[in-house]
Amino acid sequence: MNAKDDGGDTPLDKTINFNRTEIADLLRKHGGKIGEEVLAEEGVGWSLWNPADAEDAVSVAIQDGDMARLWWITSQDDWFSILSLETVNQINNTLNASRGGGGLSATQ
Repeated sequence: MNAKDDGGDTPLDKTINFNRTEIADLLRKHGGKIGEEVLAEEGVGWSLWNPADAEDAVSVAIQDGDMARLWWITSQDDWFSILSLETVNQINNTLNASRGGGGLSATQ
């Protein structure tokens, strides 16, 4: 389910990259993960809890329009406590725009 290709992408990454949201939702429902989630579970790759890595990961996700990665970051406990307020607002605005309203806030 979460095998990575040579570029580190999983099937979920691919469906997200091709904007196949129904398939991405189905993969998520059955345990599908993005490559960075798999790496994090393996203890490899960037660390969400290192502020510099987290800021970089958010920046790349926003630039790539990678909503799954942003949702994953925001699903982590105390995700906003290590990020700058500007970055938290960027995440909020990006996720809010992607689903037509109702974004997150740093105080939630």
